[in-house]
Amino acid sequence: MCLCGMVAAEYGTLPLQMQETIRVFFEFNESWLTGLLDPGNREGCLSVRVPPHEAARMLVGALEGEMLLAQAYGDPGRFASAAKLLLAQLQVGGERMRVPGGAGTRARRLQGRVRPARAKVARAQRAKRT
Repeated sequence: MCLCGMVAAEYGTLPLQMQETIRVFFEFNESWLTGLLDPGNREGCLSVRVPPHEAARMLVGALEGEMLLAQAYGDPGRFASAAKLLLAQLQVGGERMRVPGGAGTRARRLQGRVRPARAKVARAQRAKRT
């Protein structure tokens, strides 16, 4: 289970600093995923029918929610099934999906984008504190 997802379920009872940290965690993951969906969509590897940042938000939310439900039902297969269905929605024309960040040179280029996303989230967090 995603620890931040589990802790987020109790968000309202947490200290403000922990609430901020959880938001930063989810913002980072959404930014990272957007950084994969956007170029994947432009290059035709993925079929993203809404703005990539909205698709990333939906994917993170759906997966986090399904993790909670899978735990409540005691059935990890629920999560696996939901994840498979969500990924299938990104396939291009029924082809087997080639996810950006897979093997090869393209993967190395995308991995280099994670650090800038972390820096962006860190700057946003510092700005909120001031």
